[in-house]
Amino acid sequence: MAKTREVQKFTKGTYLVREKPILRGVDATPDGGYALRILKAYRHDNEGYVTDNSNGDPPESEFLKMLNETNDQRKVELDKAIKILEASPKGGVSGTTNARRG
Repeated sequence: MAKTREVQKFTKGTYLVREKPILRGVDATPDGGYALRILKAYRHDNEGYVTDNSNGDPPESEFLKMLNETNDQRKVELDKAIKILEASPKGGVSGTTNARRG
């Protein structure tokens, strides 16, 4: 699936830039891989960044730069948790999000 850049109004004077469409659901089958699918979907949906310009360029505001840096740190923690679950015997039962897009 090709990446599509989307710039959405976030709050007054700020915009959310996404490179991927938001997932609309996660397969909730209790097969041992449910928690992993939830984390992967959450991580997928938080791939974007917040900016202060409507064309999607990186922010000029120091506050928004700090906000995005903090979000990047969260992404690192989520990636670590996902790797741990993928390596566990039951956590990696279903490695896909099986989510609906759109």
